[in-house]
Amino acid sequence: MSLYRGLFLSVILGVMAGAHAEEALESDTGTVGVTLVVAGQMDQALLDRVTGFTMDNTGVPIHVVKTDDFDDTSFDTVEASVMHMKLPDDLFVVVLVNPVSETITSHGVIHPEKKIAVVNIKALERADQDQEMYGRRLEKQTIRSMAMLFGLGLCPNPHCALWSYQNDEQLDAMGRNLCPPCHRRLHGLAEEEGVVLIQR
Repeated sequence: MSLYRGLFLSVILGVMAGAHAEEALESDTGTVGVTLVVAGQMDQALLDRVTGFTMDNTGVPIHVVKTDDFDDTSFDTVEASVMHMKLPDDLFVVVLVNPVSETITSHGVIHPEKKIAVVNIKALERADQDQEMYGRRLEKQTIRSMAMLFGLGLCPNPHCALWSYQNDEQLDAMGRNLCPPCHRRLHGLAEEEGVVLIQR
């Protein structure tokens, strides 16, 4: 699997970090889906946009948890800080992190073997402060992360969110949703995992 500037798929074997915290156990939704952890500051309207778009276009339930208590020294420390926040019935964790430190600069990382992905929302900001394009970047990376955690790989279709982009220009030009074949495969894999897809 090739390494690319944006969100990349790690092939380093590992084990899932952390155990369920008491607060997570008490927040069990009874619905199989994905825990979306917001680590740090994020505009609520933007968060609502990203979660709504992702659920509308994947059908996978998303359960949002927020925290300001995390170690942003590296992607590994972010993962270790928040993995215990995964809700018991959920399959994976996608973290939208807004790091305070300057040590994390790439767009993110995906660790399917640890059932977690981290999206660096700070690194995805545009220099021109175009908020519409910024929102689209976050939507692409969230759907991309979720799809790869379910087992999908990179896609050769530049209109698919799983395309292997190499720079910011390609990121902005690529599709923000999954192409039809990847979309069908995601639904099949999700249903195999016991997900009841949302019909909207």
